[in-house]
Amino acid sequence: MIVSIASALGSLGAVVYARQSVRAAVRAAVAAERSAVSGEGAATLEAGRRHAELTPRFKVSAARANPGVDGLTPGRGRGPMSLAGLIH
Repeated sequence: MIVSIASALGSLGAVVYARQSVRAAVRAAVAAERSAVSGEGAATLEAGRRHAELTPRFKVSAARANPGVDGLTPGRGRGPMSLAGLIH
């Protein structure tokens, strides 16, 4: 009789332990899923940060250098500049 009671308690303990193991496995799976989702978000943020750091940003503006002058002429007033006038 004592052996059967001990065997029944051992079986009951094994069942309780198995159920707790299953619950722990489910909790671990849920935590792993959350971690994967947050890891994807963190990876996306990190990629954006690296892209922003490595992409140069230049502020470009354009303005007329000589307001009131319609064309580019050399100082001697002989028309547009060319290399022919520089070579003698």
